[in-house]
Amino acid sequence: MKILSFCTLFGVDSLVDEKPIAKVIPNKLLTEEEEAIYEYARFHPKQRHREIQFNLDRGGLTTASFSSVYRRLKKKGLIKEHHLKISKHKKGRPTATYAHEIPLVDITFVPVGNGFWYLIAVIDLYSRYIEGSDLSATMTSKDVQKVIDFALLQYGFYEKEDKPKIHSDNGSQMKAKSFKAFLKDLGILNEYSRPHVPEDQAVLERFF
Repeated sequence: MKILSFCTLFGVDSLVDEKPIAKVIPNKLLTEEEEAIYEYARFHPKQRHREIQFNLDRGGLTTASFSSVYRRLKKKGLIKEHHLKISKHKKGRPTATYAHEIPLVDITFVPVGNGFWYLIAVIDLYSRYIEGSDLSATMTSKDVQKVIDFALLQYGFYEKEDKPKIHSDNGSQMKAKSFKAFLKDLGILNEYSRPHVPEDQAVLERFF
């Protein structure tokens, strides 16, 4: 009765039964994009999902994120697992024989106003080149991962066969499960400095 009264009041003679509108999912990958991901993965079985996403994005074949590519490859059983050695403390100071072999990673405090921000830096041990840095209000594991990801892209990590070894101190960010999973996903081994021996990170400490 209420519906009929409403229709009469506003001059609506009858209600039209229309077909339901299909739900639109924003940013959903096209079928062509998904097929491009699967096809590329099958032709490049040694590449991990981050390398696959980078190359597909560079080629203009898909705009999918790392996680989107990972989920689809995992569903199809196309994820390649890395079997890395257990990260351990070095017996001495790290040494490098060529550029981009061992990036050093660390965090320091920077006075800003009445408080502090955090400078996260990645420096190549061999050349002393600053591969990546960021001034952040936080110093979480994800903040460190973002800087490392940028540094790797800077020198063409996804286009090279040789993987670097990340060297860091024993900070909680570097020991976090998410950080270890991030490096494992890239096929990178993380080596730690000896406890209470800042000289192992001398190049980076000097930069700070």
